[in-house]
Amino acid sequence: MTSDKGISAKTLTLILAVGEGKTLYPLTRTRPQPLVSYGGMFRIIDFTLSNCWNSGIRRAFVLTDYQHWLTERYLDSLGWNGNLTGVFPDSGKRYKGTAGAVFQSIGLLQLDKPDYVLILEADHVYKMDYRKLLEFHVAHGADVATAGSPRIGAYVFNVSILRRALLIDALSTGEHDFRSDVIPRLVQCRHVHDDDCISQWCADSVDSYYWSQIELLLRNSSFDLYTDDSWPIFGAEVERPISLLRDKSKGTSSIISTNARVHGADISHCIISQNVDIAPGTRVESSILFKSVRVGQGARIRKAIIDENVRIPDRAIIGYDPETDRQHFVVTKTGVVVVDRDAIHRFNATRKATAGKSVAA
Repeated sequence: MTSDKGISAKTLTLILAVGEGKTLYPLTRTRPQPLVSYGGMFRIIDFTLSNCWNSGIRRAFVLTDYQHWLTERYLDSLGWNGNLTGVFPDSGKRYKGTAGAVFQSIGLLQLDKPDYVLILEADHVYKMDYRKLLEFHVAHGADVATAGSPRIGAYVFNVSILRRALLIDALSTGEHDFRSDVIPRLVQCRHVHDDDCISQWCADSVDSYYWSQIELLLRNSSFDLYTDDSWPIFGAEVERPISLLRDKSKGTSSIISTNARVHGADISHCIISQNVDIAPGTRVESSILFKSVRVGQGARIRKAIIDENVRIPDRAIIGYDPETDRQHFVVTKTGVVVVDRDAIHRFNATRKATAGKSVAA
């Protein structure tokens, strides 16, 4: 670990959890994207928050709008002793982009009077010591320092530069986004430095979200969420130990939460979250099951994401027939089947109707 030489004490940390998160739809139908499950026992926002905690940052403001009450409730459960504060716009309103969110919350700069502002987007999965980014910023005398990949969304601003950049952005057309508007504009006329010190997984589509987790199950995965004591990931739902089932013939594993119930089922290359109940005679392959999923007896599931509290009926078959799956569920470009509660209701209704016709015949 590096010493931040008191820089953190002069820094205001703002975490951006704004927007509907359309890239992960339909998983964001009932929750903001930062609260989407990841790795069986984490939420996406847990990675940014854990990076803060592991970097010695003990106070932050989380700017949130879409279903903000869910984010606030989750923040309250994390045990930051009141030092993790949700900030949201007036009732019924939304922030205009990530830069717009900071501009609309500019009063926070008056409250703390910092020298630097650390701005972090909360919809990515990665590990990073923010002290290194802060030290890099100061050592290079930068106006702005960014993480090596612009997709990560981690920035350090001098306060005066941030104020000016936000005002210019507010008076300009565009998405009012740091990544697409503010940073490119600053690169043209300001002292902007990149600090490349990141191990990264970007959840920018359902496909990348799915495959980044399946890759975690490989024996040689370089991104360790579960046993890395040097940089632990914290969260309200984190539990240890977990069950790690290895398939030596395939070089893969399955992650099964300790309070999941798997009754004589065949599980291969899966992430099984808390309170999942899988009945006997079931086969689940290459799938991610969110918490409190119930899988009925004799069901077969392959290459799927099953949302929270979904009930898969007995003998259901999901992930084996793309044409049939598309009639009921969202199916991604790489063939991942996303099963949310609305979709499973339609699926069940169709099965009942088909069964009724068979009986009548």
